[in-house]
Amino acid sequence: MKRLFLSLLIVLLLTGCGGKKTADLSPLEILMKTSEKMKTLQGFQVAIETSGAPAYLDLEGTLAISGMEGHYVAPDNVQATVRVIAPGLVVEVEVISIGEDIWQTNVFTGQWEEIPDNWGFNPSSLLEANAGFPAMLATDITELQLTKDVELEEMPGKKLYLISGEMKGDKLYDLTALIGPDPIDAQIWIYPDTFEVQRAILHESAGDPENERTWQIDFWDFNNTIEIEAPDIG
Repeated sequence: MKRLFLSLLIVLLLTGCGGKKTADLSPLEILMKTSEKMKTLQGFQVAIETSGAPAYLDLEGTLAISGMEGHYVAPDNVQATVRVIAPGLVVEVEVISIGEDIWQTNVFTGQWEEIPDNWGFNPSSLLEANAGFPAMLATDITELQLTKDVELEEMPGKKLYLISGEMKGDKLYDLTALIGPDPIDAQIWIYPDTFEVQRAILHESAGDPENERTWQIDFWDFNNTIEIEAPDIG
């Protein structure tokens, strides 16, 4: 009987000292766990949609991005289809980025080519675990507010954390040349069981209604990977 009592006592003590329960975590603790989780993923699928003021990919302001969908594979590889709006034209461009090297299919010919020097957007930089968006979750969002048991319309019945706050825009701008550099209103939907980000909405306003822009970033198919290789550009 004494042995049974001692065993039960040890179990209770270990349970009580096991750290905070998920339900007791603060918004910052949730974001830190989420950041660490995203850093461990081998890959995922990602989709980006933008609305509002145009986000130009070139210095001349003739090519604007309207969306992107593709695969991220750790540590810094992306293969995606990017929707581009040009004067009188909407076209899909294939993009491969491996580290700092980027290739695209030509807007007009469809042939693979190295990315032009005046094209600033590298999706690998945005998604890279240790310096991109996953790392910024733990360090670059302030004025945090947490709402529990939130559902997304696309995932009925799936209860999520929703964390809102203000995200620094300068680092995002350095990574993308598209988002920022002013502070950004951020909303992050996180699955409590795994701390995987399901959706992020970044709203740029800077007090100027004419230049407001919203980015919706969706993540899914976690730890799914594909082979990403540099294209043959002849």
